[in-house]
Amino acid sequence: MSDQENDWIDWPIFPRWVKWAFWAAIVGFLIYLCVVASAWRLHGLPMRIEGIALRNIYQKWDRDGRPPSIEITNYVISSSSRFFVCLNRYLLQGTNYQCQFAVESRLFGQHGFLAITTNDTLIWIDNKRGPEVVDPIGKPRNK
Repeated sequence: MSDQENDWIDWPIFPRWVKWAFWAAIVGFLIYLCVVASAWRLHGLPMRIEGIALRNIYQKWDRDGRPPSIEITNYVISSSSRFFVCLNRYLLQGTNYQCQFAVESRLFGQHGFLAITTNDTLIWIDNKRGPEVVDPIGKPRNK
């Protein structure tokens, strides 16, 4: 058998435009996958999941009467993310926010961490741009 018989894409039954359309569709699909994966990783599902986890920790702490000495291990069962007590204060859009708990996730990469304040507001602290208030679905609000 010759190499030409083994290469199905070079069969003369496929016009040139079909070959180009086939490869364009493959490349377009790969680009789409890269864009979706990047958006999901940086600002999508991981931020929502960690936001839910932070809210659960906050609610447990609130039900316990907001004890002043906080042991984070009392509120986190197990996780691949790192939860910690974060007592930072931020002034955003004219409002003071006092953080209570925060989480660093491997899915956030080295971009920053997510915190929850004493009034149950999520804040994304970006390592380059600084803090931003996050809306309930996990996306930074426009300033």
